[in-house]
Amino acid sequence: MEQTPLSIQPQEILMVKAVEPWHVVVDIQRVFYRARYRADDAAPPASPLQPGDQLIVTHVSPEARTPVERLDRQGQRDGCCYELSEYQAVPEQAPPKPRGNVWP
Repeated sequence: MEQTPLSIQPQEILMVKAVEPWHVVVDIQRVFYRARYRADDAAPPASPLQPGDQLIVTHVSPEARTPVERLDRQGQRDGCCYELSEYQAVPEQAPPKPRGNVWP
């Protein structure tokens, strides 16, 4: 997977848009990125990541790995930590074309 340069800041909030077995799609400054994610082995999450979850960047690593922590519905850290890496921009999908009149 090709690395995409990002400008992520500490304390930035990332919105989870989709979750795949080894990747997560996050909204970073209104651009979607697919990133490999890995749960923190020292404190495994109580529940899996889900679309709609928010992640807060705990610090920025020069190795292109981003440690994050999930926020609960009240915006508080819930202790579930992950590491994001190998970012790749997700191309924007074109809006569906109007179907027009389907009646003869």
